[in-house]
Amino acid sequence: MDFKTGSLSPVNDAYPKKILCELVSLPSEKEFLEFKSNYCSSQEIGEYISALSNSACLNNKSHGYLIFGIEKDGGAEEVILMNKNNQ
Repeated sequence: MDFKTGSLSPVNDAYPKKILCELVSLPSEKEFLEFKSNYCSSQEIGEYISALSNSACLNNKSHGYLIFGIEKDGGAEEVILMNKNNQ
């Protein structure tokens, strides 16, 4: 990632897609993984990040993930297109 511009380099553009595909393919949410189908308040986002960070650490994971726009129901996922006004 180019930290000055915030953009991914062409070499690494596939990496986020690969991680997302791997996470979505899991049968359910995990202690370090939360899917959200809609917008949360900044307070809720902060709480989720804190909880996911702690859970990732306790489960010997290097990262926790909070992914918006995906709803999982019994193992089937639905991608939900979101915009700033989705609540």
